[in-house]
Amino acid sequence: MPRSEHARPGIRRAAFPRPPADRILAAVLDGADPPPLDPPALRAAVQSLIQENLAAYVHARLFASSPPRSTQVERLLESLRPARLEAAKRSLYLQVQLKKSLATLGKAGIAVMPFKGAELAHLAYPAPETRHCIDLDLWVEPSRIEAALAALAADGWREENLDPLVRAFHRERDYHVPLVDERKKLLLELHHRLYPDLPARAQREIWQHASPGELLGEPVQVPRATDRFILLCLHLATTGLKGAGKWLVDLAHLLTVAPPALRPNLDELIERARAWGQEVFLVVASCALKIRWNFAGLEPVERALGADLRGAERRLVHKLARRGADLSWREVVAARRLAGREASIPGRVFSSIWCHPGRVCLDLGVSSNSPWLPWHRLRHASRRVKLALASLR
Repeated sequence: MPRSEHARPGIRRAAFPRPPADRILAAVLDGADPPPLDPPALRAAVQSLIQENLAAYVHARLFASSPPRSTQVERLLESLRPARLEAAKRSLYLQVQLKKSLATLGKAGIAVMPFKGAELAHLAYPAPETRHCIDLDLWVEPSRIEAALAALAADGWREENLDPLVRAFHRERDYHVPLVDERKKLLLELHHRLYPDLPARAQREIWQHASPGELLGEPVQVPRATDRFILLCLHLATTGLKGAGKWLVDLAHLLTVAPPALRPNLDELIERARAWGQEVFLVVASCALKIRWNFAGLEPVERALGADLRGAERRLVHKLARRGADLSWREVVAARRLAGREASIPGRVFSSIWCHPGRVCLDLGVSSNSPWLPWHRLRHASRRVKLALASLR
């Protein structure tokens, strides 16, 4: 196999066969027409784009291309049109709820920072429906979380789980409080801090350097382009690389066709990633973009930060580069911690539960997405487990 010119010595990057949907996306991100595909491959590509919630994005990018269009592009547009219409329908509902929530918090005098899909759909993408969202993410300062919850409760939002222990967990150990609307059709995640592997100092800096702006006509705090980009790379790791297509598209979109004010400066990215200890997350994002779509927009960042990686982090990136393996959040965080970069909120989560007669023992410290303990169903846990968890507070 040929060696990438930017690969570290001794690493060979495999050339992975790309499925039809990834070949279409690679062309779209490059501003080119999709490669010729036979009808079965084209149908498979459409289904895959719909499943990954990228159909509306591809439709918008292809529709914006100048005519005359090829027959294949016209077929793609026709096949993706129903998915975009469905996305637009949901997007309208999201917009109404987002505007109401921002207005409610604004009237209460609470500064709020929308991020992830809630912000990107309106600021970075050509139309809100082209960025798929399943919930709303709003971030308020920790000291205002109870005031924000009270204001949103008056507007029809309520906590998803009313169990006292679960409510305490979301405030004291988790980083957001999940809320549902009156019809239980939408989830709002009200964050009072961010991911545990983002240092508290970094979170304070994000707020300090945010600038006043508007979203849907309501006042909001807008993070710096580099801060936003690092948060997205970190969130990509929380989802794992499997099924993370829309998060990877966010990164590629911000680097290429988003408005200039939203595009991160690569030198600033390198500097801030080093200052916050986030090197491995940006290198993993760069590797994932190249594996899926041969997108090299983060190559300079990968080259600069790759030299900073420590043993376990370097082995993780070697694995990704050689085999294209899907990485989970646990793998990335475990490598980061083995390399000596500790989480800023240690012991916040529990990887497993096992019982001895008369007591419960908990193994600490893997990830907030740990599948062994579904927090939203904690109300159904035994009284003994609840008492053991309460003793940790």
